[in-house]
Amino acid sequence: KADGSWREGDEVTLICSARGHPDPKLSWSQLGGSPAEPIPGRQGWVSSSLTLKVTSALSRDGISCEASNPHGNKLHVFHFGTVSPQTSQAGVAVMAVAVSVGLL
Repeated sequence: KADGSWREGDEVTLICSARGHPDPKLSWSQLGGSPAEPIPGRQGWVSSSLTLKVTSALSRDGISCEASNPHGNKLHVFHFGTVSPQTSQAGVAVMAVAVSVGLL
């Protein structure tokens, strides 16, 4: 989304994908991420998702996903930019954001 279009309380699903040999382990800076699973048809790739509600603290600190295996690790931080205060409105917005990280 464009900067400032996030509202406090919006639900977002983040997807973190990585590849490596051996398969990397994925971990999130917040609890609740799905276990890393192989991506069908993409040898060496694994993926994990995390669904959460956007807050001003997330806007400030971001959420990170780390891929690691015995050969190293790689960190990616998701940032939300400016988060607008929550307004009362009906409906739910679900957004998906993805990142791919490669390990050798």
